[in-house]
Amino acid sequence: MKQTYQVSFLRREPVAEDTYSFYFERPRDFDYLPGQYIRMTLPHDKPDERGTARYFTIASSPAGAGEIMLTTRVIESTFKKTMYGLKKGESVEIFGPLGKFVLDVEDKAPKIFLAGEIGITPFHSMLVYASEKNMTTPLSLFVSFSKIEEMIFCDELAKLAESNGNIQVVYTITRAEGTDWTGETGRINEEMMAKYFKNYKDAEYFVTGPMAFVSAMGSLLEEMGIPEEHVKKEDFPGY
Repeated sequence: MKQTYQVSFLRREPVAEDTYSFYFERPRDFDYLPGQYIRMTLPHDKPDERGTARYFTIASSPAGAGEIMLTTRVIESTFKKTMYGLKKGESVEIFGPLGKFVLDVEDKAPKIFLAGEIGITPFHSMLVYASEKNMTTPLSLFVSFSKIEEMIFCDELAKLAESNGNIQVVYTITRAEGTDWTGETGRINEEMMAKYFKNYKDAEYFVTGPMAFVSAMGSLLEEMGIPEEHVKKEDFPGY
């Protein structure tokens, strides 16, 4: 049940270029599904035009006790600067959980997750949860980043996939020239999906990320002939 909570800030950890994971104490009665998000209110002096509230996906697994992890880019906004400056023990207000872009543990249909950049956060929650619960549903994540320096969760999710035969993780970089990146390059396309997922046209699709990415993937799936009812989409309108 969604409601307002006061949660204590615990710590922040850098995870990529200009990107951090923020950890907060999890209230005992705060139950959520993998993929849901919260609204955080953070009053501060002279807020910019976007105000004192933001929405964040809960990147941690619901099965984990004690902490809520929110992972986000820290850009030049008054909210993000205030968030970055939080001290251990400071209290912030969150409201939630919110959203229906969630992993249904009872749905055994194979699923393909398509993520653009920071849109990986709900899938991190879903994949960690699926592994913790020993789910047998085939889950494949395809995630696109512009640069290696912006990649998050790569090593963690690679190890997760190695230890769980039902999970597959594919990272692709669109600006890989001049780097030592040996993985996939370019935008996510049908050929890439077919390479890693034999029966990709029979899967259910979850798509999230920046609005342009979600729109592009929606058009791609339509061209591939994927039925609209087999596609769930959620965009991140801003960081």
